[in-house]
Amino acid sequence: MKMFRISHEQQQEMIILTVEGEITWQTGLLIGQEATRVATETGLQRVLVDLRRARNVSTVIEHYSSSWSYQKIEKNRLQTTGAMRIAFLTAPDDTSHDAALSGLIGLIPSRDVYLLSKDEASAREWLMASPEPDPG
Repeated sequence: MKMFRISHEQQQEMIILTVEGEITWQTGLLIGQEATRVATETGLQRVLVDLRRARNVSTVIEHYSSSWSYQKIEKNRLQTTGAMRIAFLTAPDDTSHDAALSGLIGLIPSRDVYLLSKDEASAREWLMASPEPDPG
């Protein structure tokens, strides 16, 4: 397996997490942990995960299982980070992340917290907008 790299920077009121290389369900867990770690350290609640230079090489079933693992591992941290919003940005022609991210988003019972996008401008706009109030 090729190596992957995660880097982050602050821009305006958001964190940009850039991922490069081949990623698996195991490295997907590390990306999620890094996003919540950096958000906790900086106090910023908006995270753009840029996956345009990353390729997902795990199977759908591997990612489904890892989504459950991530939810269990990060449950307490996700509750303490407050109104965190995360946008996942993928390349227009890349569908390798779609099933994994859809599975992850489906397991987190929060409204208006995650976005999957293939367009950077709309992802940034969504991140910076105020979330809709939860009707519950």
